[in-house]
Amino acid sequence: MAQYPLKFDKRLLDCENKWIAYPADSDGFYRFGFVYLDNFAGLTFKPMGLFKLENDSFKGKKINEQIARIYPSKDLVAIIPADKFDELDLVETPKWLSFFKNEAYIDRLFRLGYIHNQWEEYKKAINYLDKVYARDDRYPGLHTQIAIAEKRNGFTHLKAGYIRGYCDADKEMVSNLISARKIKQAENTYYTSLFDCPDELKKAEMAYIIAFQYYKTKDIEKFKKWDQEVNRWVLPFPDLYEKVNQMRLVFSN
Repeated sequence: MAQYPLKFDKRLLDCENKWIAYPADSDGFYRFGFVYLDNFAGLTFKPMGLFKLENDSFKGKKINEQIARIYPSKDLVAIIPADKFDELDLVETPKWLSFFKNEAYIDRLFRLGYIHNQWEEYKKAINYLDKVYARDDRYPGLHTQIAIAEKRNGFTHLKAGYIRGYCDADKEMVSNLISARKIKQAENTYYTSLFDCPDELKKAEMAYIIAFQYYKTKDIEKFKKWDQEVNRWVLPFPDLYEKVNQMRLVFSN
């Protein structure tokens, strides 16, 4: 008998920079994609398609599906073996991954600490956070995450509601700074908010406000950068994506 090529024994937390597959649905299709770390948004799944297992071969098909944030769960997935990449038209390291690898290394350490707090792996979290502290003890959001890790016995899951109010304040500040034509300060406010604001919609709205300003001034290169920032976030409604797409079409004509 041919050996079954998939073993569903990995947590998503342990699958960074891996091609993975979820267990098959009732029709025998496996959903697959790539797991990567966005240093500001967290662990993320980029879906690529579906496949069926036929005579030990993977028969895949593409699907259009938005990226999804990975939150703590008990789900187990399988890492797709490298010898199956050709069957699914995959490469070991996607070209787009470089966009998420060009962040400062300290940002990655902080996000890993944050994520391990979410997954209730507090000892691993404090190891990452201690390294951040050694390099920058005023890193935004660091003290909150260290407090959570150090009080690990009293926490069952990460509660971010107490800092959610910062999101509205940051969005209002971005709007006010843009109105005052202080776009650089608006950008800095957005970047600061990435660490402490848990609301992805608010972060997308802030990025959209800045992108729209560059659209109005016809600064194509900077608009493209902030277009990427809007599309970084997973939104419950696609309104912002559609608005940015309309602006993008104007530049392409």
